[in-house]
Amino acid sequence: MTIFSLKIALSLGIFGYAEQGDWDKVHSLFDMMVYKERILPDTVTFLSLLGACSHTGLIDKSYIYLRAMYDDYGITPTLEHYACFIDILSRASQIDMVVIFVDKIPFQPNCVLWHIVLNACRKLGHKELGKETFEHVMELNEMDDAAHVSLSNIYADLQMHNNAIEVQAMRVKKASK
Repeated sequence: MTIFSLKIALSLGIFGYAEQGDWDKVHSLFDMMVYKERILPDTVTFLSLLGACSHTGLIDKSYIYLRAMYDDYGITPTLEHYACFIDILSRASQIDMVVIFVDKIPFQPNCVLWHIVLNACRKLGHKELGKETFEHVMELNEMDDAAHVSLSNIYADLQMHNNAIEVQAMRVKKASK
């Protein structure tokens, strides 16, 4: 087996086990890749590792991997890596850390990242941050139906039905233009 095909096999294994949330196998394959086979991970490998951390709630481990990308392997994390980490924080109800991290990433957040934050706001009932996040999405795409639905759901969950109706009316009005 060539180094290239071995790297692909190990990367696919890491991805597959990450999708299943089997952290032990992910970690074992990563160790085999790096320490036994001396194959350097790439951006896709790190997305898989972060995905596994997300499925298993390993915030500290995910941060270590995010730092190791640059510090140990010279790989600059992409917006997708940061979005994955922010998703991990969101799933762990670390909304204060989400806000800090979004402010510190070296990219302009995109709609996907803002939707991750909106989902966290709904889960945790953060209406003010939800509204602020909604405004960021509107700056990028005022026709984003999902953002309208998310903010409306935040309001509905908080029993603020008039606000929820207003947001849905705003969505319908924009769609009819």
